[in-house]
Order: sequence, then C-alpha cells, then structure tokens
Amino acid sequence: MKDITPVVKAVRRSAVHENGAFFKLAFALLGVIMSSAMVLSPTQASALSEPAPSQTASSDSPAKQTQRSETAGGKAPTAEVPSSDAAERFAQGEHVALDSPLLKVEKITLTIAEDSFGNLEPSIQLSVKNTSEKTLSSADYDVRLFIDSQPQPVLKEQASGLSRGGLFVSFGEQGLKAGASAMVTPLLSNERAWTMPDILNAKRWQLVLRNSGVRDGSRKSVDVKAPAFTLLPDTTPIYTAPAPSAPAKAAGPVDFAAALRDGVSAGAGNEALSLRNLNVKLERDSFDRLQPVITLDATNIGDRTLSHAGIQARLYLDGQDTPVLETQDGRAAGGALLRGFSRAPRALFAYFGERGLAPGQTQQIQLQPDDSEWTSPDVLNAKSHLVLLRVVETRDGLKKPYGGTAQKLP
Repeated sequence: MKDITPVVKAVRRSAVHENGAFFKLAFALLGVIMSSAMVLSPTQASALSEPAPSQTASSDSPAKQTQRSETAGGKAPTAEVPSSDAAERFAQGEHVALDSPLLKVEKITLTIAEDSFGNLEPSIQLSVKNTSEKTLSSADYDVRLFIDSQPQPVLKEQASGLSRGGLFVSFGEQGLKAGASAMVTPLLSNERAWTMPDILNAKRWQLVLRNSGVRDGSRKSVDVKAPAFTLLPDTTPIYTAPAPSAPAKAAGPVDFAAALRDGVSAGAGNEALSLRNLNVKLERDSFDRLQPVITLDATNIGDRTLSHAGIQARLYLDGQDTPVLETQDGRAAGGALLRGFSRAPRALFAYFGERGLAPGQTQQIQLQPDDSEWTSPDVLNAKSHLVLLRVVETRDGLKKPYGGTAQKLP
C-alpha cells in the first residue's frame, strides 16, 4: 500500500484554508482512500491523529467569531455579542437594544408628538456609537413594541422581507465615523402601523430594537449578527391588567319595519357599537356639490377602544318602501372599503379619530357617501330621505376585528 501521509496532510491544509464545501469533499475523498487500506503505518496513524489548527476564538474572547473566506466571496468576520444587561433592563420596563458588534445604541427615547400636519405619531430618538473600524452610512433595526394595555408586543416588524417594516437610520452625507457617536431620528418604515389608537393612547411604551442591517461608507451591506429577540421574554413587565368592570349593555334589536312605517331613520349596532339619532339631509361639500350627509350618535358599548366601523346602508326616498340604493355588506379591513367587482355602492366608513372611541364614549359623526349613486338627480330632487343602517364590522384600538355584526336589514 502506498504511503497516504502526504494526502492526509494536504487534506488538512486544504480544510483550513478553503470553505466548508471543499472541507466535506476532501474528507469524503480521504474516507475512500482510508477504506481501501488494510493496515496503517505508525507514520500514517500519527498524521491522522495530528490536530488541525484552531479556527475558533479563544475562550477568553468576548465574542464568538464567525470566519468566512474572503477569497471565496464571503464577507468580513462578524461576531455575536450578547447584551449582558438586556434581560435586566427589559425586566425593569426600560427600552432595550440588541446590538451588533458594529453599532451600540446608548439611549432610546419614545414620545408621542404632532407632525408638521398636526397628526399624532410616535417620535423615536436613538443615541448610537459606531463600534466598528469603518465609517457607516446607514442601519436597519427590527422592532418589538409593547404598551401598558397589552401583555405581548403590539408591533413586530422586520426591516427585511416584503413588508419592509422596522426602523431605518441614516447617518447623513458623511456617515458615522469609527468610534463616533450621534443622536439620530429613525424613519418609521411602516408609519401607519405606529398610529393605531391603542399605541397613541398608551401611558407607557417599551421598545426592543435589534440591529439587523448595516451599510459601510460605500453603502455596501456589512455582515451583522445581533442576538435574537428570543433572548428576552415575550411579555412585558409594564402591562397593567384592566380593572374589573360591569358587563356592557348590548344593543337591542331594531324594529326596521316600524321605522319605515313611521318615516324615521334607524340603525342597528353590534356588540361593540350602538347607533342612535340618525338624520339625513342634503349639504354642499367644499367644492359646492350637493350630496346627502348622514349624522348620528355612535356609542362604544364594548370594553375596548374602537378605531373605525363599516356600515351597510339602504336609502329610501319620499316615503317609498322600496330602497333606491343599498350599499355592499362590506368590511372595514384596515380602514379600506373597496368596491371591487360589485355594482353596489361601497359600505360606509365611520372613523373615530386618531385616538379612537373609548369604552362608554359617545361621538357624533358624519357619514358622507362619495359613490355616484348617492348624488343621482332622483336623490338630490327628493323631498325626504330615510336611511336604514347596520354595523357590519368594528375594529378595536389595534385595528383587529371586534364586536361581530348587527342584525340583517329587512
């Protein structure tokens, strides 16, 4: 049998300097050679038992190194650095950042403020330090947002993927130089999700950020690896359970037939919302166009804040018992009522403002239908208008379906 010692040592050297695929291929070849050998010489046995050079960080290294071959097209080495005090700060209800070895978030602040248009939205500021050896141009952060009225996160956003959520941080034209610190205001990639009523109404917030992307001074992505969200609990210590309250009084059934007979408008609510004091009249809009406007009192009879509602409507003219139009039995998913392929007008959309309709609160709202069927000559020339309404969906302060649907129209 030929001496296989040179082959063994060559395989070992290749395994050290090449990537994992070659490593597996080389040792597969070695297995074939060894399986054909009946006896190994002492020199050969020594070559097989000789340890390969170490590729891992020493035990006293502060981080676990992940080495990739630059010649094989890999990225620069990165390290996974666990945040030693993250769990402790989370348990105290503080904001927490799961940092990568390239960036350290030294301070997080979150407040509710008005934007330039007077709309409420969260404002986040980060104090960050470049802990790498190169200039950085921007960074991404995945997000978990907790509020005091919910035990689990109300927002879970990732900066990567189709949704493109999370936070985007730009370090300006000249970037953030190695060792430098800066105060930055991240861009909310999915701004609408941050303005749900329950978030705006919260008394306390807890933010957990995870550095998921970094770009260098050439705006090229740099490999980063921050600790996972699973390092921390999935429930927040700032959660405050609501005080026990008396069961809400559900809205009773509405006698639509009697309303038609008496010539008055009526509305049927669901388990979360009641409709009262309905009235229909013609008004001119901001463009001086005549259109019907429906006013009503909406009362939250549930135990959650309501963000908006979808309402089905029928319109009757001049005492007739046959409606001239009926809207779709639409849904208010996400605040959008789509007409789709139906010829019927869209269901009406009732919006309760930025902070929503709190439990027990009554709000007078106006419904202004904007489909053309509502402004036909027959509608505008009629002497009297009557509507029958039913709530087809309500959404809570986190814009989740809540309260069911009302009774059917006759």
